[in-house]
Parts: sequence; C-alpha cells; structure tokens
Amino acid sequence: MFDGCSNLTELNLSQNVTRIGDSAFRDCSSLTEINLPEDITYIGNNAFDNCSSLKEIRLPQTITYVGGSAFSRCDKITIYVDKTQEETSSWDTYWYGSQNVVYKKDEEINNSAS
Repeated sequence: MFDGCSNLTELNLSQNVTRIGDSAFRDCSSLTEINLPEDITYIGNNAFDNCSSLKEIRLPQTITYVGGSAFSRCDKITIYVDKTQEETSSWDTYWYGSQNVVYKKDEEINNSAS
C-alpha cells in the first residue's frame, strides 16, 4: 500500500477502514501521526514496522487482532490500548516489540483503587 513511502508524515484513515493489511505502512520513516478510525478491528503483521518517527498511537476498543511486529522498530512510540492486557492475549505475542504500551483500562482500574 504505502510501504516505504518516506514522505508520508500524517495518516488520517477514513471511518470506512476496518483493517490495515500486512506491511501497509512499513518503512514510512517520516510518519509522525496516525489517527485510526473508531471501528478498526485488525492491524496486520509489520503494518507499521520501522515507522521510526512515530511517537504515539491509540488502539480503540474495537481492535480484535494486531499482527506480529506491527510496531517493531518504532523506537519512539508509546502505544495506548483501550483494553486490558488480558483482552489482548489473542493478539500475536510479538505485536509491539519492545515499545512502551499503556493499557487504558488497567490505568482506570489502578486510578479507581486510589
């Protein structure tokens, strides 16, 4: 799709998009911002691999699967997930690589216990 498009800096996907295929935005090294539609359900293997300028992405509650290495080599990224860690157990084991992941529902549980 846009694999290797080094001039792409921002991505605003249409509300009609429910799936992002394998390697769709791999090596888009200038990509800094992604806005996913609320109804997205699937992110394929290596979809955002090596989007090295990407700083954050929010994965909505509707996501049912994220493929292997989907965010690999996105060294600056923080991934915000609107699910608990347990709810992502069916996703590929290596979906996020070594990136920082914040599970929003876990945060809400921790905050309400305070």
